[in-house]
Amino acid sequence: MIRGFTLRFPGYEPAHRLTLRILVEENYHPRDIVRCLERINKIGCLRPEYNAVYGVKEFELSHYKKALPLLEKARELPPHLLEEWGYRPWTIQSCLQACRSKVGLNSLNSSGPDASGVRKSAKAGAVSKEKAGQPAKARAEKKGNPGRIKRQKAKHADRIPEQKPSDTEIKGIDAVLVKEKPKIVLSAAVGSPAELHERFAAGNVSGISKYFLAQQASRISQADHFDSLICLNTLKDIEQYNYQVETVRKVMRSFRGRVLLADEVGLGKTIEAGMVLKEYMLRGMVKKALILTPPALVSQWCEELSSKFGIAPVSTENGELRQDPEGFWKVNDLIVASLALARNKRNRPLLGSIRFDLVIVDEAHHVKNDGTAGWMLVNELKSRFLLLLSATPVENNLMDLFSLVTLLKPGQLGTKTSFRRSFVLRGDPTQPRNRERLRELVGEVMIRNTRAIADIKLPARHASTVLVEGEPAERELYAKLTDLVREGFQSNVSRLALGLLLQEAGSSPRAVRKTLLKMAGHSDLDDNMKSRMTRLAKLCEYVPNTSKTARLLDLLKISKSKVLVFSRFSATLEEIAQRLSESGIGFSMFHGQMSAADKDRAVCAFQDGTDVMLCSEIGGEGRNLQFCSTMVNFDLPWNPMKIEQRIGRIHRIGQTRPVHVYNLCSADTAEHHILEVLDRRINMFELVIGEMDLVLGQTKSEKEFEDRILDIYGESKNEQDITEAFDRLGDELLAAREQYAKIKRLDSEIFANDYEI
Repeated sequence: MIRGFTLRFPGYEPAHRLTLRILVEENYHPRDIVRCLERINKIGCLRPEYNAVYGVKEFELSHYKKALPLLEKARELPPHLLEEWGYRPWTIQSCLQACRSKVGLNSLNSSGPDASGVRKSAKAGAVSKEKAGQPAKARAEKKGNPGRIKRQKAKHADRIPEQKPSDTEIKGIDAVLVKEKPKIVLSAAVGSPAELHERFAAGNVSGISKYFLAQQASRISQADHFDSLICLNTLKDIEQYNYQVETVRKVMRSFRGRVLLADEVGLGKTIEAGMVLKEYMLRGMVKKALILTPPALVSQWCEELSSKFGIAPVSTENGELRQDPEGFWKVNDLIVASLALARNKRNRPLLGSIRFDLVIVDEAHHVKNDGTAGWMLVNELKSRFLLLLSATPVENNLMDLFSLVTLLKPGQLGTKTSFRRSFVLRGDPTQPRNRERLRELVGEVMIRNTRAIADIKLPARHASTVLVEGEPAERELYAKLTDLVREGFQSNVSRLALGLLLQEAGSSPRAVRKTLLKMAGHSDLDDNMKSRMTRLAKLCEYVPNTSKTARLLDLLKISKSKVLVFSRFSATLEEIAQRLSESGIGFSMFHGQMSAADKDRAVCAFQDGTDVMLCSEIGGEGRNLQFCSTMVNFDLPWNPMKIEQRIGRIHRIGQTRPVHVYNLCSADTAEHHILEVLDRRINMFELVIGEMDLVLGQTKSEKEFEDRILDIYGESKNEQDITEAFDRLGDELLAAREQYAKIKRLDSEIFANDYEI
């Protein structure tokens, strides 16, 4: 395919550059690389830095005269251009010296006898001796010239017959002119940098030819090793399924690390990608990696990598990126980044200048259009390995598939024009033609596992909304907080802080009070705003026990199974813990401030003793909590994916009982409106975990869901405006769910079961 691609697109500079890079990095035979360079040179597109590759590969093929002028040119290149292709100045210099030596030796040999010449002389002597033993007359008769006999006798009467050298003499000549090839012992060792410096200082290094030979031997020795994955024993709390293990093997062995993982939702594309990353890291094949995700999934990726794979990434959610953008991208080896942030005008050029070993793009359907900043960012990234993850690679039409495949393997599906002509049914761009050929081509870059082959069945999930009518004091507090937030939008109060206040208002007065006091201490607020915040904080003290807490106690008392209770805020968890203790209900706590040992003890206590565990937002991360089948959302995240993450703690592979989810919410609050939209309008809790993000992806807005909620409160003048705005949001999400259902059917029709492992 690489060769055909080069022939079909000889004038497309980025394409032939990528082709050459793939050939070099995938260790194709030097002959194939030289052929590619010859074609590039023929069309006049041979860039100066290509001379380094050209010269080294000709050298490896023993074409020393061809390699010499190319290496001469490569020697003049700046180091950074050489490093881009994996070479160092000393590498080029060593090849150049070897070439000069070889070419000089050949010139000398052309003007004097060489080993073959000596052998020819020896053979000639043997023939002459044999002929000398024949009668002159017989030789003359054999040549058809009897008259030559006397002349030859007269001419060579005093000639000494040539002696045939012995076998020992011939071996001696060979030993002098043809040096015995040394035996090369290949070994792999890990030592300190100091030891390496000492070896270099002492000159204890091998020649360039031995280096190339060792490199080839290493490549050969690893050829079949992907059959046995070394990462499997390092994974934590991951149920390993055969289809996932086989997918990882196939990605590394057959797809050479560049693939579209299009498993159906809920089958663990994230786990498969994490296994590929871990395997490459353990083998020393990946050091610097970039993971691009929708903003809402950044924290989830960080959590999964940390808890399941023992990998500690940095993310674009910390402050380091704002302080030093260039240093953030270049210094950190493993980054989880928001795609929206990475593709902006400030970060995109920085990322394009960095070389990554592996790039993972989650929810890759967000980069399906080749004219968008997201697609162009991924296309510009320099990476040996590329994983695209999407359960719906075709959302609008088959050109979506073309764009994604082109990122992985440019030219695999031809040009846009040829693709439309060959594979898209005229009049219906969602329907393919030449299905067999398209299946063959796409099958070289895509794996799609279905639930049928995975044979994964989860028990039923039931969700209930528990609406709580607050006491008059609670309703008064919420109304005043809403007014404060609305006015805060018109002043210089932090938008993030205002959103936090609204979310805490749906959780507990204790959480609200803590934030209000902190905000009132900021010097950049006017005196009027500070005074209002202080008065509201005082009002919170008069609502110590909420109606929601009382309702939770009622649920726990009648529950016959273990219950997992989630709250985002530590102050709320403290209030719940206090009420549980007063009521004599045993419980354990799990939150981010606990040590690893304390977390282990909390989970063990929950499994073997207590019937209730109170969890913060990160509660139970990476833990097997399938022994619990009931959970309560004491407060509700505004991000639907975080709601899914909570549910996924217990409704996961390995769960054997039906799962019950209770969502507590106070009437006429933001939580109430959100649940009306997510539960009543689009039946979010009936979706497979992971599908909600795909539904939200079908909305026209580029804003995150929680930002849209905050906009509603900032732009509304009264409760009526808020209700109408949420109704419009519900209509939009309902249309988005219907569109997602249509896309899901389309992908099933196009791909069926043709791309399973």
